[in-house]
Amino acid sequence: QLGIAYVVVDHTPDGLDFKQVLQELGKRQIITVLVEGGARLLTQILKQNLFQELHVYLGNVIIGNNGKSVFDMVLGSSMGEAFALKKIGQTPHCTIFER
Repeated sequence: QLGIAYVVVDHTPDGLDFKQVLQELGKRQIITVLVEGGARLLTQILKQNLFQELHVYLGNVIIGNNGKSVFDMVLGSSMGEAFALKKIGQTPHCTIFER
C-alpha cells in the first residue's frame, strides 16, 4: 500500500551481504547509492571494495578516546595491506576520495 519494495538478502559474519544488496539495486537500475552508517558499515564496505568514491564528513565535535572509531575493524596488518585512497576534492566539511 505504501509503495515500499524490499528484498531479503543473505548475512555474512560481518553483517548484510552488501554485494548482494548492490546486485539487487543494479537489477532495478539504481546505480548511485548513498551509504550513511557507522564504523561497522564503513569498514565492511571498505573491506569488500564496494565503492567508487568515499566522501568523508568530519563534524566539529571530537569525542576523543571514549568515542567510537571511524573504523570498526582492522583493514590490514601492515603498510603493504594499507588501504590507499586518492584525494579528488574538498569542501569546508568534506574530503572526497576515490579508490
